[in-house]
Amino acid sequence: MTKASEFVEKLILVLDKEVETYEEVFKLAQEKKDVIINNDVKRLDEITKKEHSFIGILSKLDEVRLNLIGNILYISNVESVDDFDELSQYIDEEQRDDFILKVDSLMKILKKLQEINDLNNSLIEKSLEIVNFNINLLSGNSNEFSNYNDKAGEKDGKSVNFFDHKV
Repeated sequence: MTKASEFVEKLILVLDKEVETYEEVFKLAQEKKDVIINNDVKRLDEITKKEHSFIGILSKLDEVRLNLIGNILYISNVESVDDFDELSQYIDEEQRDDFILKVDSLMKILKKLQEINDLNNSLIEKSLEIVNFNINLLSGNSNEFSNYNDKAGEKDGKSVNFFDHKV
């Protein structure tokens, strides 16, 4: 086994570990969706803390992956590559298929994760809009719903509010 082959073997293992870790993050993101919908703030905080622990793991894996790619390129006398497809040109045929499968798995889970994160962001934005609407409604900052006529919300020339300030 050549030195480049050893690095490629390690790279495939790192890619596999990244896929496994992103799958765990994806499971949390799916759970987060339900938690956001059910407005379970305590559970949302717990999930966010778990996600942060995975970020540390993924950061370390990313660093190892980049070092391995650097070693493969160095041995191949290549300065840099733009993507995994270009990198695959410098990998022996017997390892290339396994490498491509791992990269495809990584790209698929990243796409799924991006989609669920986009959905979760949208749900959070909608929740914040509802909270702000309710605050405005209760604080009297919303003229649209707070008065039935031009004098209904006034008492001695002052606006009547449930709350004096936004939280």
